[in-house]
Amino acid sequence: MAQHGITPMPHAHSTAGPVIGRHPGGGRPLVLVADDEPDIRRFLRMQMEDVDVIEASDGAEALELTRLRHPQLVLLDHMMPEMDGVEVCQKIRENHSTRGIAVIILTARADEQTKLAALQAGANDFLTKPFSSAELALRLENQIGMARIRRELTDLNAELQAALERIKENEVLMLRNEKLSALGRMSAGIIHEINNPLNYAGAGIHALATFTKALPAAEQPDFEDVLKDIREGIERVSQIVIDLRKFTREDQALSGDADLVEIVTRARRMISHQVGKEIAFNLDTPTIALIRGNPNQLVQVFINLFHNSIDAIHQRLETDGGDPGQLDVMVAPAGDGWQVTVHDNGIGIPLENLPKIFDPFFTSKDVGKGMGLGLSIIHQILQGHQARLEVDSRPGEFTRFQIIFPNTLHDDDPDPHSALDQPA
Repeated sequence: MAQHGITPMPHAHSTAGPVIGRHPGGGRPLVLVADDEPDIRRFLRMQMEDVDVIEASDGAEALELTRLRHPQLVLLDHMMPEMDGVEVCQKIRENHSTRGIAVIILTARADEQTKLAALQAGANDFLTKPFSSAELALRLENQIGMARIRRELTDLNAELQAALERIKENEVLMLRNEKLSALGRMSAGIIHEINNPLNYAGAGIHALATFTKALPAAEQPDFEDVLKDIREGIERVSQIVIDLRKFTREDQALSGDADLVEIVTRARRMISHQVGKEIAFNLDTPTIALIRGNPNQLVQVFINLFHNSIDAIHQRLETDGGDPGQLDVMVAPAGDGWQVTVHDNGIGIPLENLPKIFDPFFTSKDVGKGMGLGLSIIHQILQGHQARLEVDSRPGEFTRFQIIFPNTLHDDDPDPHSALDQPA
């Protein structure tokens, strides 16, 4: 049972209650008054203006209302049925969603042990009965003001966290741009150095071909096969040089046409040296799949995806062997757009890592084997293309990335799916 004696001091018989500071944004602060005596609750309500008051008649009800309504301040009587004020205060502090709420405990006991118990339970303040209306007003004003400051600090912290995320994203972009710039400078020199030998080799092959008829008839087929292999090798290197030149071109525009089939095929060529004999790379595409986008950026997307799949397959093969490696890539219609599916039978992604794989600098690889930027860059590029990326994985079995590109072609452009009727 609550202890009586909450009466105003003689100098505090004003008819108007204390004015409490307003909630940020113009709203009225919400105050919970918990006491098992209706007269005391009525008296406390009369002392408070410019606040919304809710009431509880016992400790259990006070705790439930606190969890449901999240008031800015809870005014708890020390002695209540079901649960006393100290117990309620402890449970408020134990709950993550309510631990920041200000609590004032009212008590008729003035001994030090009671005060210490209230403070140890997490009370922000306490009032000893009897108290004056002025003292009540001042303590309420202080605690509501502190609650307002805590909310402002929470909001400021959220803004700082958002700013930090933006800084991290900018760092990723800067690193990517620096990487591309360095690759562009390096490739310019490589292209220059490679082109001349390729031209010499091409001219030499042409000259050698003229000697075919001078050989014995039995040796001519073998000679022609060797020349064909050399010619194909030269053409492959030439194509890689062309792809590298396109990849490093500084073109950030997204307004041009991009053919997903050509993009995926080019990305496959650029990582072909990593595939090896242990992995079957299967490509299933229509003749053409046009979208609006930046081909160079999208090539980077698929190079990163293919590279991750190849690494995942090698990790599984090194761990438990099992089925041969397989990387399946399919381009298919999706509504009025296109979907690209990249499916590998690699080591997979642990369930707990799936929400984090697109975070900048997150990586599960050993130190020195990756900076954790690949998937973050992919995510940013696809966001810029208004594409949706979905990931599904089962550790030890597979990982599947599905990228859905919207149809952003202009209205007067041809049907992006019309090429499906053309022969491959």
